[in-house]
Amino acid sequence: TAPLSNGILRDEKMFDPTQTQPLSWRMHQGKPIPWEEVPMDPPDRQEPSFDSSPPDRLSERGYRLRARLGHCRLGPVYEAQDELSRISGSRHFAAVTLLDAKIAARPGFAAEFERGAAELKSVAHPNIVKLLEYGRERGHYYLVNELLESASLRFVLNDVGVLPMQEAVAVLRAVGDALEYLHAKAMVHGNLRPENVLVTFGYEVKLLDIVPTGWLATPIDALGVPARAPDRRDDVFGLACLAYEMLAGRHPYNGNTAQEAVRAGLEAAPVEGLGERQSRALGHALAVHRDDRTANVAQFLEEFGVPPAQKLRSVVAAASDPPRAGPARLPPRAAPVPA
Repeated sequence: TAPLSNGILRDEKMFDPTQTQPLSWRMHQGKPIPWEEVPMDPPDRQEPSFDSSPPDRLSERGYRLRARLGHCRLGPVYEAQDELSRISGSRHFAAVTLLDAKIAARPGFAAEFERGAAELKSVAHPNIVKLLEYGRERGHYYLVNELLESASLRFVLNDVGVLPMQEAVAVLRAVGDALEYLHAKAMVHGNLRPENVLVTFGYEVKLLDIVPTGWLATPIDALGVPARAPDRRDDVFGLACLAYEMLAGRHPYNGNTAQEAVRAGLEAAPVEGLGERQSRALGHALAVHRDDRTANVAQFLEEFGVPPAQKLRSVVAAASDPPRAGPARLPPRAAPVPA
């Protein structure tokens, strides 16, 4: 086990733009180089899947698209620089999602986009990536999200394998709080996995890839069977899968959905070293049949023994603080916060 307190997020081998939000360094022609030396228009820059000519200017601030960061459920995601900040000499970057044409072409989507985007704009939670603005430019719908110096949880787990219990529990608390907030607003994430959880350099945990209800068509599996509409208990299942991966180093059902696990007759193996209470809580939340699952996120967190105020930053700071020699009675001091 390699804990986050060993500085894993500050190790240069973690800097991979294909699996992270932008970090302080970029890979250019196979070599890591500082942010300010990256070409504005890299030769290998990928274009959006639906159009080879994205808009040059988005919104009144004039976001200029740079390198492609990845792809979410709604479409390709680009790093973009605020042109007003560039002209003034400052650096303000954002993550711009260009909605796929298949989504935007549905009848009545213009009104649906306005409703859903306003719903996303109203989301304000410390553990959820914030939507800054949204709009439409020459027929292209876009969302502008804050851009964080961070790595995906998937990237972290690929490097360290598993997390110590205290760090895993802190991540569960942050993601669980974000899910409870969404559920209170009648929203469901429905795609919870390590790729959609960010850990910042300040050890904050952020959830991303939140999609308004109705924007995506019901997926069809390999046998042509439509999936059931997302439910809060699907987020419970996703959170339990996240817990399993952080503690066991693998997905409980080999990356299959609950529906696929039912069809294949898969069962989740016990996590080694987990206590009876936590094993039972994890087993209930991982039930492949939705109706057999733990009812809500709060219940799973309580049954799994997640403290109500567990912060990843505090856990990492405590693990990084070396033992002090001297008399037992010393003036209290604030726990150090990693850079």
